[in-house]
Amino acid sequence: MMSKSRADLFYLLLNQIVILLGTLLFNKALASYFDKDTTGSFFYIISISTFGLLVLSAPFTQIFNRLYNSENPIDIEVFLTFILIPNTLFLLLSFFWASDWLAYIFIIYLVFTLRDVFLGQIIQMKERKVLFFLNSLGAISRLIFIIFLLFFFEANLSLIIFSQTLSLFTLIYFSYRFYKKTVGFDWAIFLNFKVAFQRLDRSFFILSLPIAITSIASWSKDMGVRFLLHHQGDKILVADYTFINGLALVGPTFLQGIISAYYLPLIYRREIGYKSALLQVFLVLTISTIFGLIIFHFFGLNIVTILLDSKYSNALDLMPYLLISNMLFVLASFSGSYFFLIKKTTFLIIPSVLFSSSLLISCYYLIPTWGVQGAAYGVLFSTFLNLFVLSLILLVTWRRNFVNNKD
Repeated sequence: MMSKSRADLFYLLLNQIVILLGTLLFNKALASYFDKDTTGSFFYIISISTFGLLVLSAPFTQIFNRLYNSENPIDIEVFLTFILIPNTLFLLLSFFWASDWLAYIFIIYLVFTLRDVFLGQIIQMKERKVLFFLNSLGAISRLIFIIFLLFFFEANLSLIIFSQTLSLFTLIYFSYRFYKKTVGFDWAIFLNFKVAFQRLDRSFFILSLPIAITSIASWSKDMGVRFLLHHQGDKILVADYTFINGLALVGPTFLQGIISAYYLPLIYRREIGYKSALLQVFLVLTISTIFGLIIFHFFGLNIVTILLDSKYSNALDLMPYLLISNMLFVLASFSGSYFFLIKKTTFLIIPSVLFSSSLLISCYYLIPTWGVQGAAYGVLFSTFLNLFVLSLILLVTWRRNFVNNKD
């Protein structure tokens, strides 16, 4: 029989495959059946919703999920009550920011928030099979809903939003049912704000602050670029960038999931030194990048035509820049895990702020002149800068011996 650790790794691998395949197939449906204006508008809406998700709700959600196995965990009913506050704040901000698509933006934000809360708890419960089922359900239902609706309705923005929302609600419902059956759900304390603020102490907010700041870097890399492409260019540029970057993310996203699932537990259990793990990750990413560049050089047009649509072949030149950028970002993310290991996450604030500001500023000035190619240049430059600064901080902290680094 397969050991528990190998079984967990196996299901984590399956989860990554399902998520990636689901995204590829959904993007294929969007690219094939919807025009660039429509898909560009959808990706712009996602970029605004994701800003609220990463900055306003995700930092609290991450801390909430990490406290699952602590001595003082927070009840999910209490957290869902509390999270209504950033939800309301985001609704008000969206009204002034993008009132034309207010309903779409807020609905997408809300369902992603609920999904992250319930899936995060299931991840902490280490229910790998259940997680695989839920991710499979989400990927399959999203594809089925959009194809089914296309038989009866016009291919427009509302159809994409509705199919996305319906799929996420399906995933949330089954997540809730599993959680209620396994742990329980007390509706009596849900929406009781007095109880919520009695249960949440000061440390909950303090721990969330660095995550909120570093989350801006994650938003800037993909969603921030979409936002600027929309305002500095047009919806077509948003569609071109998003779809090609989606292809460029397949390998890096898959590797990041495997690297995190395999190496981080070994590091925390002291079964491998951080330095040795970092060297191995660097070699894996370097070889994978070279291999990916060769594949896209010879078969890029075929890949874009098969996985997207021939109308996106004009943006194929973006691929080398975006592939290298995404691989470097994976390396930077793994390097940054060292600061979680030594519990000095505030050290991540400087490179995160520098990355976000350099990316947004460079894209702001490059996009009007170079279009979507300028966005790719800005992403590559900022990712190099981020990794360079992060490496310097990592080297300095290493020499100060916050932890024993003997490998």
